[in-house]
Amino acid sequence: MARTIYALLPLALILLMGLPGNVDAAVELKVTDFKCSGSKSERGSKTVDGTTLDTCRIGDRVTAVVSKSNLDKWLAAPPKKHTLEKLVLALDGQLLVGSHARLTDKGLSFELVRKQDNTSNMAAWKSLLARTELFEPKKMTIAVALEGTAERYGQKDVWIQVASHSRLGIVIISYVVLVWVFLWLVFRKGLLRDSGPNPETGQKPFSLGYAQTAFWFFIVIGGFLYVWLVAGDLAVLTPGVLGLIGISAATGLVATSVAASKQTGVPAELSKLEQEKSELDSRLAIIAQEIQASTAAGIPPALSSEQAQKNKRRAVVDAKISDLTSVPASVGFFQDILSSGGEVSLPRFQMMGWTLVLGIVFVHSVFTTLNMPEFDETLLGLMGLSSGTYVGFKFPSKTGK
Repeated sequence: MARTIYALLPLALILLMGLPGNVDAAVELKVTDFKCSGSKSERGSKTVDGTTLDTCRIGDRVTAVVSKSNLDKWLAAPPKKHTLEKLVLALDGQLLVGSHARLTDKGLSFELVRKQDNTSNMAAWKSLLARTELFEPKKMTIAVALEGTAERYGQKDVWIQVASHSRLGIVIISYVVLVWVFLWLVFRKGLLRDSGPNPETGQKPFSLGYAQTAFWFFIVIGGFLYVWLVAGDLAVLTPGVLGLIGISAATGLVATSVAASKQTGVPAELSKLEQEKSELDSRLAIIAQEIQASTAAGIPPALSSEQAQKNKRRAVVDAKISDLTSVPASVGFFQDILSSGGEVSLPRFQMMGWTLVLGIVFVHSVFTTLNMPEFDETLLGLMGLSSGTYVGFKFPSKTGK
């Protein structure tokens, strides 16, 4: 029996050698080149830092050059998992799902676009374009990938230009014009200054609440425009950022209301003080006449005592009138927003400090992740507490008369 088996082994080897190869052997899709074309013509090459590469712009159509015969073999190769619907572009290993291949006479055509309705596509673009400089293209490796597998076909380094120079120029000019108009309103129309009457000399002081509101207005607009230019994403505002803007706006509103409330009772109180001053002046004039008439016989002690009391009260009334009618003048932007009653205020310094810290965190998050930060409730509560302390110190104290 053993002899029979050994005798059949050479025959078995011959038969195996005559069989066709492995039917499941993969056929590689051979991509020989990638070409990017815009709405009118193919993109040219560009040299950046001494490196010359083809340039592709987001919105272009990318053609992966393949031969028709190789593509047919790849599609027909078993197992039946090769379909055009599963072919997508890969940039630096990130799959741009949602934009599949379309067969043309030049090869496989893909749209180099951001799909707003595809979360995976937008997440890939944000990962790829983080820390992107707007004025220079970004070097990336482009390839064709088969969704659901690790297969990659072809590979080429290219420059990716995120935004056209015309769009970038329009956005930058618009933002600069907005800043210029804002600064003109600040220095010519007192946009960031406290409400209320003007001082006798100089201008009204700058308001910390208004300055904080303007700070977040411009920093959020700048972040929004940057993310839109680079990633094409419009849904970037987070609940935390909206909460921060709300706290800033509420701080400015309450601070303005407190300042207005201080002025509400001023006319009535000032009228009472003016009337009392007039009565005091009349009585002091009569006392002076009586003192002058009684000089020879000696001044009555009661009259002298009344005169001293009236003069003392008149000095108090004059001081109150001066406080109500005097308006502090600006002494400089930073000193205005940090000081209250002429002295630097700790609540104001704390509020400004937290605003700058959160502003730095905001800018860093937008530039590195193309996402506006999601400030948690604790951080928002701390910002709200700081703003509330600032507003609380603006309420007038009820000490003295």
